[in-house]
Amino acid sequence: MALSLADGKMLWSVQDTPGDAWVVGCIRDTDKENCPRMPAQITTSVLRRCCSTFSQRQERADRRAEERQRVGPRSRPQGRVVWKTAVFSKPPEAQGQIVWGGTADDAAAYFGLNSGGIVSLALDNGERRWRSPMQPAEGRKAGEDAAISSIPGYIFSGGWDGILRILSSRDGKVVWSFDMAQEFKTVNGVPAKGGSMGSAGPTNRRRNGLAGAGYPGVQNGANGNVLLAFGQ
Repeated sequence: MALSLADGKMLWSVQDTPGDAWVVGCIRDTDKENCPRMPAQITTSVLRRCCSTFSQRQERADRRAEERQRVGPRSRPQGRVVWKTAVFSKPPEAQGQIVWGGTADDAAAYFGLNSGGIVSLALDNGERRWRSPMQPAEGRKAGEDAAISSIPGYIFSGGWDGILRILSSRDGKVVWSFDMAQEFKTVNGVPAKGGSMGSAGPTNRRRNGLAGAGYPGVQNGANGNVLLAFGQ
């Protein structure tokens, strides 16, 4: 769905899979009375793929073409899916592979995977540029479900294992990591301990970053209550 920043009106919408349905309790093995008959198939058909509309490069190309041709507003189809790419080696379970969203730069889109790892896809055609598997810290839960973010050259990802990782956007190599699943002395004196990162992920502005840890969710993550600030 696209909304106008000026007045909030819906500009266009697209639904990739008709009849999509998802109920949070249906990823468990009990209490399935209110579940769709085939929840895993319905859900993964949406979440196992990453879909893109026109890339930023295409937007700029369209603007240049309009300026040359002196035409009015763009009449090309809005919200048209231009590529689809599977980001799994085997169909994922009901929670899917891409859960809370990815990030992008001028060249690629980046997504955290429930199975563990980050994948980079070319914006132009959806081809895989690289995939970086993530092994969880010993004895901890695997998966990179939390929303990821980026600055030029780097990708920020928080894992279910409580590890905050920074990867190179060029090749997916981890260049820095920090264990948030530990106790911290806080500025307000409240006892704090980090844990899993399974929904909201790290955010950043210029050379400063914020990350919260301690989200158990519905996948038995580690509890916690800490927000950390990172800088130079």
